[in-house]
Amino acid sequence: MVSGNYLSQGRDMIISPPFLIARNANEAEDSWLARAMPLADSGTYPVSELLGWHGGIHLRAPSAGTGTEPIRAIADGTIAYVRQPTQQSDSHALNYLGWTDDGCVVLQHDTSIGADDTTETEVRFYSIYLHLNTIRSTVKPGEKIHRKAELGTAGSFEGTNGIIHFEIICNDANLKKLMGRNSGDLDTSKNGRTDAIFGEMFFKLPGTTQVYAQRPALSQTASAGGTALNEELFVGIRYAAGDAKVTTYKADGTTLGNVLTEEDAEYNLYAKSAEIVTAYAGQADAPVQSAVYELLRFGRAVGPDPLKPADTPHWRQIATPTGTGWVNLNGSSVTKSSDADAPHWSGWHLLNEYQTDDSRCSIVTIKKLLDANSDGINTREEAASQLKKVTIIKFLAGTICKFPTEWQKSTIATRWGWTTKESPPGSPANSAGSTTYLTQKDFAKFQSYAEALCFWDEAKLEGMEVAHWHFHPIRFIDHFRRCGWLSKREVIRATRKTVPEKNKKTQAVTENGALTWEAMKSRLETASAKRPENIHIPIQKMCAKYLITTPLRIAHLWGQLAAETGRLELMVEGGADSYFDKYEPDTPQGDRLGNTTSGDGKRFKGRGLIQVTGRPNYTNYGTYRGRSFLTDETSAHLLTEAYNTCDASGWYWASKQRISLSNKKYLPLGKLGINYWADKGEKYLDRKEVTKCINPGLMHFDVRSACFGHASDVLNDNKDVSADYAAIIEPKT
Repeated sequence: MVSGNYLSQGRDMIISPPFLIARNANEAEDSWLARAMPLADSGTYPVSELLGWHGGIHLRAPSAGTGTEPIRAIADGTIAYVRQPTQQSDSHALNYLGWTDDGCVVLQHDTSIGADDTTETEVRFYSIYLHLNTIRSTVKPGEKIHRKAELGTAGSFEGTNGIIHFEIICNDANLKKLMGRNSGDLDTSKNGRTDAIFGEMFFKLPGTTQVYAQRPALSQTASAGGTALNEELFVGIRYAAGDAKVTTYKADGTTLGNVLTEEDAEYNLYAKSAEIVTAYAGQADAPVQSAVYELLRFGRAVGPDPLKPADTPHWRQIATPTGTGWVNLNGSSVTKSSDADAPHWSGWHLLNEYQTDDSRCSIVTIKKLLDANSDGINTREEAASQLKKVTIIKFLAGTICKFPTEWQKSTIATRWGWTTKESPPGSPANSAGSTTYLTQKDFAKFQSYAEALCFWDEAKLEGMEVAHWHFHPIRFIDHFRRCGWLSKREVIRATRKTVPEKNKKTQAVTENGALTWEAMKSRLETASAKRPENIHIPIQKMCAKYLITTPLRIAHLWGQLAAETGRLELMVEGGADSYFDKYEPDTPQGDRLGNTTSGDGKRFKGRGLIQVTGRPNYTNYGTYRGRSFLTDETSAHLLTEAYNTCDASGWYWASKQRISLSNKKYLPLGKLGINYWADKGEKYLDRKEVTKCINPGLMHFDVRSACFGHASDVLNDNKDVSADYAAIIEPKT
């Protein structure tokens, strides 16, 4: 399997850390993220040692040569605010407790994380980068910016070099879209959201759920000899690198038993769904494979093909309180959700209790965590110690907290005035040790320092109130790197501006077919005689359904589609009616395609993103969907209905089995599905192997390879781009 920058299983908004470093061979995602975003000794989230709200984290810039890695944009966006750093001076207010740089950049990010029917789930959040000592000249307010673009360099914080304050925020409306709700725990009495589904799939099992030592028949919803779980549990299924990881969670988020690995379960989703359908042979009511595939992929049918019977079982082996056993994850009392629902057993907690005139956290949950001896008194020493504990760091990283910004100049005196009136908790009364946190003289210096760092009133961030929601930035980035949805903007960015064309006589290569931003956007939105309208959402749904959700898989798909569709321009095989006579029965090509009836050549011409051609393919896809595409009218639906145009290609991607000839026998080559070949890597030979899955003759391979390379440059976490990179120019407005 591939190592390097492709180990993340499921990536997008597209989002990445503010520092980019090379990934070690076979390095896990969480390990790489931790190295890319090393925490500083100061600046904990969401509170400080004094229990003062702190909306972000402090990061140490990783070393790079003789200096440090530059700060980079974490996602595509618009530059909302820039403040150039103040020149260092011993007499400046910023020299309080040692020099602190005040260079600041705020980015506004508008993107999408899913869709419900025909409406994308569009979200907005802001990323804040503070304590920069240099800002690149290209960083200008109002300008568009791309992920990975350099913003500047990390400066000093209170005398310590190479530190930045990093913060991610949003408003009420966008919290609900980002996390599926804006208060409380996830409601598990019903299924989770469908306008965004990504990452781990979850199943709430009531205590009455029956557990079996052996798996019942695939068409059986229950069997004799089961025993009850006797406690409510949650099961998570995460597909990654061809396998499925099955984890059992308790309500408090702790795991039960070992994580179970189903080898090749991801690659075999298509085969497994077919096996379940076959188990219903001879029964009056049998499910269609497309819906069963979604049952295994998402835990429920989320597309246009209903699951009938609705109680089609979904058997999985899980860890239980007494060992392992088989359970039906589609039982009548089981509810389903995903990472997109930010479930509380995954460590997500929405906290919305704050005081507008006091900078301190008053939330009991957090105060109890930091009260080491449980005496009801929060001392600075206790908090400092507790905030270093791994379990507490992990819990606080999952808190999403609403409180006022610390960067509003006009409220500093009010919100921090308590430091001149109160003594540290635990100080003896009426003693020399009973002093306020700050004297009036010291507070004046602190106030000047804090106000010098403020920017809120100048930034005027659109849609943001003074009190807003804050995320732990590392957890936020990790969470949304599990999402595989590309916005229209990201799709256009992943599309190469030109395609290479080789002169057959001279072998000289020229770049042709330059695309504009507007032209590519039109291809995603408008219909023509050769493509359906509004193709963007169906493409993304196809990718989600068939797990084309890692940077590597998406890049391979995009390289193939560049050749197959002319960069999403053509989704039907071209030619006059007479052109398709060569596909008629009793012709070499017609026989190879399996056409049997007069008119099949034109009727079953190539349609789709990856063109489905010939009567058998139309028949098999129709069976998979529980529909018929065998008439002149219905066969055209693979072009005129955008969902079919895309899903038929996803079906091909998931069901493709390459064959090799050995000792006059045809044998399977590799594992099922093109994801298997895509996962092998990004090298020249890897690109060829993926191409052979779609076009064994390697036609237009130069186009496929170059467009793969460009898409990879856009999607991966490399700092530099390859020679394949050729971006479509984005309008400034």
